Amino acid sequence: MKSCCELKLIFGLIKFKKAHHDDRKKVKEKNEKEREDDDDIPLKRLKEKDFDKEEKDLLMMKEKEKSKVEKKDEKDKKDKKDKKDKPGKAPNYEGSIVLTQIVFLKLLALVYLIAFTSFYVQISGLYGTDGILPAKNYMSYVEDRTGPNKVNVLPNMFWFTEPINNFLIQIFPSLQKYDHQENLIHLVCLISILFCMLALLKKTKFLNFWTYFFLWISYLSITNVGQTFMSFQWDILLIETGFLAMWFCPKKVGKYWITDDISMVVKDLLVWLLFRLLFASGIVKLLSGCPTWWSLTALHYHFESQPIPHPLSWYAHHLPDFTKRFMVAGTYIVECILSFLFFSPVRFLRVFSGVFQVVLQLSIILTGNYTYFNILSTCLCLVLFDDKFLLQALPNLPFYFLGITKKTLKKHRELQKGQDDNGFIKIRLQYVIEGIVSAAIIVLCYVKFFPISAIETGKLPFDLNGLKSMLSSPFFLLGTFVLFFSGLILNSLRNQRRMGKADKRNAFVKILKSFFAFAFGCTMFFITLRPFFHGIGVETNHVIPGNQVLWDPIYQKVAPSHVVNTYGLFRTMTGVGGRPEIVIEGSHDGNTWIPYEFLYKPGNLSQAPRFVAPHQPRLDWQMWFAALSNINHQPWLISLLGRLFSNSDSVIALLEKNPFEERPPEMIRIIKYKYFFTHNKDQVNWWKREMDSIYLSTIKRNDHVLVKYLKESGYRPITNKKFEIHPWQSIPIVKIVISFIIINFTACLLLK
Repeated sequence: MKSCCELKLIFGLIKFKKAHHDDRKKVKEKNEKEREDDDDIPLKRLKEKDFDKEEKDLLMMKEKEKSKVEKKDEKDKKDKKDKKDKPGKAPNYEGSIVLTQIVFLKLLALVYLIAFTSFYVQISGLYGTDGILPAKNYMSYVEDRTGPNKVNVLPNMFWFTEPINNFLIQIFPSLQKYDHQENLIHLVCLISILFCMLALLKKTKFLNFWTYFFLWISYLSITNVGQTFMSFQWDILLIETGFLAMWFCPKKVGKYWITDDISMVVKDLLVWLLFRLLFASGIVKLLSGCPTWWSLTALHYHFESQPIPHPLSWYAHHLPDFTKRFMVAGTYIVECILSFLFFSPVRFLRVFSGVFQVVLQLSIILTGNYTYFNILSTCLCLVLFDDKFLLQALPNLPFYFLGITKKTLKKHRELQKGQDDNGFIKIRLQYVIEGIVSAAIIVLCYVKFFPISAIETGKLPFDLNGLKSMLSSPFFLLGTFVLFFSGLILNSLRNQRRMGKADKRNAFVKILKSFFAFAFGCTMFFITLRPFFHGIGVETNHVIPGNQVLWDPIYQKVAPSHVVNTYGLFRTMTGVGGRPEIVIEGSHDGNTWIPYEFLYKPGNLSQAPRFVAPHQPRLDWQMWFAALSNINHQPWLISLLGRLFSNSDSVIALLEKNPFEERPPEMIRIIKYKYFFTHNKDQVNWWKREMDSIYLSTIKRNDHVLVKYLKESGYRPITNKKFEIHPWQSIPIVKIVISFIIINFTACLLLK
């Protein structure tokens, strides 16, 4: 009986609990339904008559509160998203180089654009299937001798591009008869030109690592397969500059542009590169012992004997002797002495030395055709300047030319406001003092090293042995260490102070990135010491710590990539006693000889020298080097003769005209002359010449020695069959590039 009552009691409690739970559930559902009904009432019901004024006000308040909550949620999400990128405080722009970075990268993009465009129009004639030095033959030669190690010996992207060529052939079947290297070189050049144009646009989003990485790897690939015609110092200088430029892009944090740790280190490496280029170019002239450089008479011959003169070279050649001696002394001062001021902690001295370097480059442009080399050197000089100097010294037009708009310039000028607290009079007084100091430095250099008596007599107050002893001294090597690392540390500290609270990274991340940036800078500096000192004849194995164990192996690994190089231009002066020039002549009968006229190199005595820079006609340049040597040291010249015997359209396109259009010549000879500028401007001829020697005796088209040499060397054989020039050579790339530059400049000029 008792257990029966207990069971009834238990079942009763369960039933009551279930009923209570059901009641609570129903109440909850009812409340939720009422809440949803209140939230979803459309505003149009406010106009219905069954609502009184209080209900309308209540609904309006609910809608407003709901709208406020939604807006607040959206704002919180946006703030949370931008929190990582938004700096807490604007950086201090005193001494900023952000605009300098932008100008540097855009000017470098312009140099790349010139280099790729200049190279593009010569691809088929130099490296094509029917060209002088086919790229396919050279790459096959390297692969046969190096095997799997081919990429390390000759790093370039064309080792891996055959699948891309197969895809191109499917789209353009006409490309099938051309070597895949020729097709891909055309494609890479076109894509690189497009990247350069994007970098020059007014938008700065293309000034990034990947843009300049592609430009660097593209030009490295072209240079490495380019053989003789791509062996110039400005080619490897562009590769080294391009490698460093990848890491020199400004970083945008929120609405501010900043210069991060790696960019500051790369800035110092670019300064070091500029120093190595200019100091070595100046000092090797003296170390060579060339009498013309030591007697200050080098310019008596240089303007006449340089690779490709232009009309102003004629006028420079006829300047007074004292003026030309004075200019040689000035070149030594700018390159060998003022270059040490690049590392000065005093801003004014860095700017002062940079200005004189730019003036030197402009003077070279005015007196000779040196391709894009002087523009690239001027680009490197920009790293000596800060934003404040660029905004004060330059008008707006150069900025517009590089795709920098008025809006961008206005923004940077506003950021520079308030950085100088000095009054108008103090600023002008500062400029006067700096001008006096600049003049004093130049005068002191002339008085100390190149006095008037030395310029007149050509006897310098120092000798070659003393110069070599100074460069071999441990103090000189120690001085380079102190100059570089003091600048590296000081600039990094200044940048950290400039950033202040704008950099919101935690302390660990800051230290880590700073450490890697410093390690990168030290590594690049030490591996450049060997090529730098080797170029000026100084042995460093016993002086540089860990050189043979650590730095030399690293240098050997990276040398094929040209990220570090040896520089030094015009060690000895050529053309003393006349400019050597070779003339190729063809004939059908051996009696009547007709010369092949080149586009830019001297040949026709009445033809005025032409302006050609920044374009580099590489065949014309190489003909100048060939005249300084003999046929045994110029194997490419034999291949050129084979192409002339075949009337190759690709090669003939590199000449001014073909004197044997109907049928190729039966025999060819090469005569060496001595060319001289005429003295009287009113004469018909710009040049006069004297025969020097027979450079190559008459050689017939079917000469078995020639045929055998072409076959054994892997050059294309002589043939009567016409081989069409590559179809992509018909693209008017020069007109497209010039049109783009003009349109981009006009857009930046007109747009606000």
